Amino acid sequence: MVLQVFASSLVALAQEAATPASPATEAVQPATENAANGEEGKEDTAQEGDAEADAQAGHFPQAQVQPSQYEMTTNFTINTHPVQKNGKYGEGKFYITPTYKIPNKVTLKNGDTLTYTVPNVFQVEATGLTEVSAGGEVVGNVVVDPATNTATLTITNEAYFAKLNEEKTLTMSFTAVWADSVPKNVVQNFTMPGAGDYALTRIVVDEDPTGYTKWGVQNKDNPELIDWRIRVNRYAKAGVTNVVIKDAIPEGQEFVGEMTGYYFTDWENGTRVDSFAGTTITNEDDNNFTVIPNKGGSLDGRGLYLIYQTRITEPVDPVTKRAINHVSFTSDTDKQEFDGFAPLKTTDGVGTGARSDVVVFQVNKKLEGRQLKAQEFDFQLVNAADNSVVATAKNDDNGLVKFKKVKFKTEGEFTYKIREFKGDLPGVTYDENEITATVKVTDKAGAKTAQVTYDREAFTNTYKAAATSLVVKASKKLAGATLAADQFTFELVDKATGQVVGTAKNKADGSVEFPALNYDAAGNHTYTIREVNDQKPGYSYDDKTLEVTVAITDNGQGQLEAKATYASEEGFANTYKAAATSLVVKASKKLAGATLVADQFTFELVDKDGKVVGTAKNKADGSVEFPALSFDAAGDYSFKIREKNEGAAGYTYDASEFDLTVAVTDNGQGQLEAKASNAKPAEFSNSYKAGAASLVVDAKTVIKKGPKEEDVPVKKDQFTLELVDKDGKVLHALKNDENGKVVFPALTFDAAGEYTYTLRQVKGSEPGMTYDDKIYTVKVTVSDNGQGQLLVQAENATGVVFVNRLAETSQTEDPGKDPGKKEEKQLPKTGEASSILLIGLGFVLVIVAGFVVRREQVKN
Repeated sequence: MVLQVFASSLVALAQEAATPASPATEAVQPATENAANGEEGKEDTAQEGDAEADAQAGHFPQAQVQPSQYEMTTNFTINTHPVQKNGKYGEGKFYITPTYKIPNKVTLKNGDTLTYTVPNVFQVEATGLTEVSAGGEVVGNVVVDPATNTATLTITNEAYFAKLNEEKTLTMSFTAVWADSVPKNVVQNFTMPGAGDYALTRIVVDEDPTGYTKWGVQNKDNPELIDWRIRVNRYAKAGVTNVVIKDAIPEGQEFVGEMTGYYFTDWENGTRVDSFAGTTITNEDDNNFTVIPNKGGSLDGRGLYLIYQTRITEPVDPVTKRAINHVSFTSDTDKQEFDGFAPLKTTDGVGTGARSDVVVFQVNKKLEGRQLKAQEFDFQLVNAADNSVVATAKNDDNGLVKFKKVKFKTEGEFTYKIREFKGDLPGVTYDENEITATVKVTDKAGAKTAQVTYDREAFTNTYKAAATSLVVKASKKLAGATLAADQFTFELVDKATGQVVGTAKNKADGSVEFPALNYDAAGNHTYTIREVNDQKPGYSYDDKTLEVTVAITDNGQGQLEAKATYASEEGFANTYKAAATSLVVKASKKLAGATLVADQFTFELVDKDGKVVGTAKNKADGSVEFPALSFDAAGDYSFKIREKNEGAAGYTYDASEFDLTVAVTDNGQGQLEAKASNAKPAEFSNSYKAGAASLVVDAKTVIKKGPKEEDVPVKKDQFTLELVDKDGKVLHALKNDENGKVVFPALTFDAAGEYTYTLRQVKGSEPGMTYDDKIYTVKVTVSDNGQGQLLVQAENATGVVFVNRLAETSQTEDPGKDPGKKEEKQLPKTGEASSILLIGLGFVLVIVAGFVVRREQVKN
C-alpha cells in the first residue's frame, strides 16, 4: 500500500528563488521587512502549532515510530529543481518530501507518529492540520510546527492498517525558507535527514539581464498590503524613447493609495536624477493603469523606479503563498512582458476582512449552451435614485462581473440596478431581468461600513447554435468495365449503434454522396462506410469498410460546423471480369467424283498472325467443326479457314481461304458472347478423278488337220478376228500375224464399271478350212483403287484360241501364189540347201531374240 500525504503542493514557483534587491537608498528596508515578517510569522505559527498539538494530545497518546522500524529517504528541491550539495540560493521556497517505508512486521496504532526535524538553517512554514486519506478513509493527519521546526504525521485509523497490514509507504511534503538568523554569503553546513550532507550559501540575487523587472514584498505592518516595485531600464541605456508602461493588477488585489517613484542614472550607487513630477499615470480602471515617463516618455540614459501598494482582497493559496502582478513595457526599440511576484509569509486571515465604506459590486454571468468567454457581455451599474449609469463592466472568463469600487460617504440604504446590455451575439438569448443591489452603510464610532446584498446572484443567458448538416462522401473505381451511374450501393453505418443511417449509389464519375446528416448539437460521431454486395455476375466487390469521424463544433457565432475526417482517402475498388466464352467454327466439304468419307480431308483455322489455332477433319456428311475457340476478352478477332493440301493422288484440292470475323461482346451480365460472321460461307469443293486404265485384248488362231490334230502352220493374214462392243459395233477387225496371233489396240477406260465385249472370228472361204465360229465374251471390270488409279480385271481378254480345222485332203495355199498355176517341183541346187538352212537358222535366232527382249521388258 502506498499512502501519500501532501501537506503542501509541489507547485513549481519559477521566480521565487530570486527576489530582486532594492537600490542602495532602500537596501536596508527589505532586510528589515523580512526580519520583521519572519519573527512575526514564527510567533503566529508557533501558537497555531501549539493549539493543534494540544488538540492532538487530547485524542491520542503519541508513540513515536522509531527509526529502526522504517527506512526514510527525502526529496529535497527548491522550486522544482534538486538542491545542489554546494549550491547558492536566494529567497526561494525549499520543498522537503520525506518518504517512509515501513515493513509488514511493524503494526501501526492510533497515536503512532512519524516526526521529521528540519535543520535550523531553515524555517518550516505552518499549514495547519491536514487530514490524510487512503482508500476513501481518513487514516491520519499532518501538522507542521514552526516552533519546533518539525512535521509530524499521526496515525488515527489503526483499523484500516489492521485489515490492510501490508508493506506501507507514507509520504508527506512541506515547505521551508531560509531562517531569518542565517546570514548571507556564509556557507551553512548541515545534514538533511534522508537526503545527506549539504554546504549551502544564502545569497542576494539580483540578476536582471534585460534591465526590466518587478517584485513585491508583504508589508510588515499590514500583511494585507503588498509593496510593489517596478524597475525599468536598470542599466540606463541610451536611446530608450516613447516608453509606455502598462501595469495589470490581477483579481484578488486592488490598488491602494498613490504611485510614487524616481529616476536614476546609476542603480548600483543610488544616483537619482530628475523629479517624479510630470510622470503621467492613467487609471483605465481600478486594476489597470498606464505610466508614461516625463520628458515626453523618454528614458534616454536613465532608468525609472516605481513604487505602489495593493491590498489583498481574496484569500490566498496557503500552499504557494505568493501574489502575482503583471507589467508590460514598450518603446521604440524594445518590448518586454514580465510577471512580478511577492512571497507571502503570513496568509491566515489575509483577504477576508471587510472593505469598510467601499463596495465593489459584482455579480455572476452564466451562459448555458457553450463556454463563456471573457469580455463577451456588457453590464451597467445604475443608481436607482436617478437612473444614472454609475459604472460599466464586462464579464471575465469565469463569469464574474466586477464593477469599479464605489465609496459611500454617508450612512443609509442605497439601491442600485445591474442590467445586462442586450447585444447581438449570434445564437445568444439575453437575460433581460435586472439584479437589484441594496447597500446598507452604517457608522460605528466614526468608522463607516458598507454591506451589499443582491436579490439574485447571476444573469443567465442561453446559447443555441443553429443546426448544421454534412454530406459524407466516398468514391468508387471499377476495373474491367465502364462505371455506370447507380451501379453500386453503399451504406453509412453509425459505429456506436450499428444502425444504417444512410444509403447511396455511385455517380457515373465514381463519386458517392450520402444524404445529408443533420446535427443539432456539438460532438463527435463515427461512421463506417461499406459497400453492399449485390452479387451481380462478373463483379468482385470490395469488402473493406472505411471509417469517417464527423466532428460537430460550435463556431461561437451561433452556428454549428461539421467537419469530416476520413481514416483513409482510399475509395472502394471493384473489378469486373466477364466469364469466358467459346465458339465452334464450322465449314463444309463437297467432293465431286468420289464418295466423301469421314476424316478424308484436313482443314486449318489461322489467326491474323498466321498462327494455326485449330485443325479439323470432315465428317462423312461433309460438315467440318473445329475445336471450340475460347475468348476471355471482348473484341473482334479475325481468322482464315483453309484446306490443307495433302497431295492425295487423284484429288484436286480447293485452294480457297475464307475470312471469318468473331465479334466477342460483353452482355453486361458477367458473360462474354461470341458471334461469327463470314464474308461468304466456308464451303470447300474438291474433285476426284482416277487415272485412266487400258486393256489389250489378244487372241490366237491355229489350224488343226486330220484326226491326229496335226498342227498346220498359220500363214500371216490367214484369219480375221473381230472385237465387238456390247452394242454390236465392231471396234476392230484384225488379221493374224505370222504366228497366228492377233493383238487388238488397247481399250481405254476412264471410269469404273462393267464393260462387255465379244471376240469372234470372221468366217473365211479357204477350201477345206472349217472356221472356228465360237464366240467369246470378254468381260471387263474397271475399279477405282482409291489412290487415283483405275484397275482393270478381264475375262477372256487374253489366251483365247480359235481352232480352225483343215480337211486332210486339203492343203493350205500360199496366199501369195496364183492358185491356178502349178508349182514346179525342183531339186535344190548345190549350195542352195545350206542357204536355206542358214535362212531358217537366222529366222529362229530372230524369234529367240524377240522372246528375250520381251522377257526383259516384262521383267522391267
